[in-house]
Amino acid sequence: MKYFLGLLVVGLLSKKSDADADKCYVGTDTLVEVACKECKNLPIEIMLILDDSSSIRTGTGGNQFPNEIDFAKAMVLGLKSAFGTVRVGAVFFSECMAGESPQGDWLLTSGSRGNFDCSVGSKTTRYSMVSADEMIDILNKQDNGKHWGTPLSVGYDMAFEEMQLTGTKGRMRVVLMISDGEPTRPYYPPDCRTYSYIRQNQAIPAGCGKLDHYKIVDRCDANATQIKNNGLISLTIRVDGDGGIPAIQHMRRWASEPRDIWAISNVGDFKTLKENLNRILGVFCFYINTISNLDDPTKVINCVKTNDLLRMTGKNLFDMGQDKIIVDNEAEISDANSYGFDLGKEYVLTEVRIKANEADIQQKTFEIATGVCTDWTPLTNELTPVYKNNNDFWHWQSEFNTPEKQAKCVRVTTSKDKIQEFKIYAKGGTDQRPSCRFQSKKTDKLYYSDGKQADKDGKSFECRMPDTSGDYGNFIVEISREGGENGAYTANRRTIRHADTNCVVPTSPNGDGNVPNLGSGLSLSPTPSFYMPTEKSLIGFGTSQSPLNLFIIFFSILFNYCF
Repeated sequence: MKYFLGLLVVGLLSKKSDADADKCYVGTDTLVEVACKECKNLPIEIMLILDDSSSIRTGTGGNQFPNEIDFAKAMVLGLKSAFGTVRVGAVFFSECMAGESPQGDWLLTSGSRGNFDCSVGSKTTRYSMVSADEMIDILNKQDNGKHWGTPLSVGYDMAFEEMQLTGTKGRMRVVLMISDGEPTRPYYPPDCRTYSYIRQNQAIPAGCGKLDHYKIVDRCDANATQIKNNGLISLTIRVDGDGGIPAIQHMRRWASEPRDIWAISNVGDFKTLKENLNRILGVFCFYINTISNLDDPTKVINCVKTNDLLRMTGKNLFDMGQDKIIVDNEAEISDANSYGFDLGKEYVLTEVRIKANEADIQQKTFEIATGVCTDWTPLTNELTPVYKNNNDFWHWQSEFNTPEKQAKCVRVTTSKDKIQEFKIYAKGGTDQRPSCRFQSKKTDKLYYSDGKQADKDGKSFECRMPDTSGDYGNFIVEISREGGENGAYTANRRTIRHADTNCVVPTSPNGDGNVPNLGSGLSLSPTPSFYMPTEKSLIGFGTSQSPLNLFIIFFSILFNYCF
């Protein structure tokens, strides 16, 4: 009998080999290899903002709208395959979308102008979120007819409204914009009914006149920032057009941090969108593979103490705290030759935008300082024109020019009377920061600690074990890249064991131990084994590779009891 049980122990302990380290299995007595479902349990909601304007209908190569639709369908099906649970909505932006607005008369939708006619093509341009299969049916029926105009900011308006109305907090929620990045509409503020005044030959009220081009772009900036600061991801896909450098900058600026991930460029035209599908789908999935304890010499995770530093490895584990316009705690600092602000604390600058006449700003220097606002560092020749056909608006943009800069003070070397507007975008001004969530498998209570990206490629992430006030035992660990109540967490159910300073799971207040199959107060000796992905389960030990010592304890008890 002892010989038989000994063979059983050896068989169980040898079930996994080093060659199996990156494989996933299902089953108990017989393990069957399956595809690792890193994101299959992560529900996703996405709003598609698709170009419905005349530029893709009348440009070189004919109508590109069918190619855009083919890509959108392929993407929806790809997300369904990768994530399983997918809800999709859509907004088609053109002058013809005003019919979806309760105020109506802020876009020119009536009448026809030769090749421009909103009465030709689909009348509905806004769709609430539905299942992936239902969205495929919608996309199959959409017709861009003779639609025209590029009101990108209105696309952002409607996408955000839909997400607020029908989105689910805590899920991964993405707003995807496809365009060449150069908005031309709306001509008039959407909260006005300017065209109704024009048609009736009435005076246009103050504030409802035609928008300058930079204000059209500003609406996109404001709306994209609103999306990001509300826990949604802004993904931009720029198809080459005639917008040049400003259009490239726009689409990059509107994307979420890190912009190297969420701003997709180098897509030649709408015909080649599908060729980039795998690259685009690859940015969505984020997951944890393994967890190690950096504060334990053996890196084990079955003896995690309060404040131990944990490292998670996986994919796309980026810091997604977003930038915003810094308006709080600003103190103006200026003299005869400079104008700027003391921001009150250090931020990571992403953009500074200054509106001034070209003659007053060209050749001037943009400067920053940390600590006190006296030791200035010039960023020579960093101010460049930001808007096409609008050289009176200048900016410094970190993603496009230089690495991000840490600064408490910002100024430009020209006097205040020469500056019409001064906007500072930076990270560190919101409560969005990466976090780890620890869920007790015994009590279901949730505990959180701040996290951080641990490498530039987003393959590792670190956070500390929080104080759980005596709640010990097994904990499920998940990561949110943006944190906050709206942030999406991984869904990989990687498990650690939280113990006291003696590697003991103490007796709980009601007298039960927190660890199944282990008596109250028993010690958990360290082992070099990591917990493996969810599907890599062994007999009777849940969803993780169980420590070798638990086998030894179990069979030691069995031997002593039986013999």
